[in-house]
Amino acid sequence: AIAINEFYASAYFNKANSLANNGRYHEAIEVYREYMGLEDDNESAFCYLAECYEKTGQFEEALRNYRKAIKLAPRYPDAWCGIGVVYMLQEKLYESLYYLKKAIKLDDTNSEFWYYLGEVNEKLGFYEDARTAFRKTTELDPADTDAWFNLTERLFREGDIQLATQTLQEAYEYNYDHAPVIIRLAGLYLSQDKREPGLPLLELGLSRDYQSFTELFHYFPDAAEMNEVKELLSRYKPA
Repeated sequence: AIAINEFYASAYFNKANSLANNGRYHEAIEVYREYMGLEDDNESAFCYLAECYEKTGQFEEALRNYRKAIKLAPRYPDAWCGIGVVYMLQEKLYESLYYLKKAIKLDDTNSEFWYYLGEVNEKLGFYEDARTAFRKTTELDPADTDAWFNLTERLFREGDIQLATQTLQEAYEYNYDHAPVIIRLAGLYLSQDKREPGLPLLELGLSRDYQSFTELFHYFPDAAEMNEVKELLSRYKPA
């Protein structure tokens, strides 16, 4: 398309998006810049360009382009979140908190915004707020296993083993084919000497993906000392 019409802006935009989606961020940056030379009033493009800079560690360029997006569209939540993420990566946590809260104020249905908010609150030691944010993430996107893990971990560290177990059980109900969830839940049950359902869950998880067996030790470091666990690990270990 570009060969036919070198001024066809949409072709540059879509080419850049394709490169970015394939992790070819440096190439995507160059094509986004070519696109900007033809059209410079697309807030989404500035956000996508900023994200490429973010992925390549060029944080100041990322911030500059996220701010350009906000200048074009002050109520564009992705740009506010983007700035929050960059500040989080720079360990500027209070600045990050401000921008992430602004993004959520503009769109409180985006699970990623809540997840990042949970991460920042966790880093700041605002554990109740972190727990709330991770719970909100799981409500909006039950398939986000990282959010389930973080929520469970927060409850576990607070000493609420029963609620942590219930939470990871809930994660399993939404993600019943996800081996790391199954095996980590098995470890949590076994750590409480609950061989039923711990051992059946472990067997199920190993049958799904043996390589996820290390999740077993997250909550039960001594699992390898159990004869039943040894037998299951031996049975499902790939030849």
